[in-house]
Amino acid sequence: MPVSPALKPTSSPVRNYYVSLAQFANARRAHELAVRAAFDQLIEACAGPLKWTLVREYELRRKAESSLRLDGALLDQYRLVHGCLESRTMPTISRTKCVPS
Repeated sequence: MPVSPALKPTSSPVRNYYVSLAQFANARRAHELAVRAAFDQLIEACAGPLKWTLVREYELRRKAESSLRLDGALLDQYRLVHGCLESRTMPTISRTKCVPS
């Protein structure tokens, strides 16, 4: 049975991820595409002990429907999918107060 990664908030991959997020936020570039590399590195650190591979832009084929392209998938040596990654950016909510004229 594969070993489960024991990640804690103090683990090096987690600390590196948060440092990267802080750097992107400081540069005002905290959108999905900017932070993607940092997140992928965190996922790869978690998947490594399990001998899983992160495949970016994974195509999920479906019968009688168009295929989906996910941000990533975690595959084992037999190409079995153990997890999918798909990030969504939260819509910005305008906080403008409407005042009737």
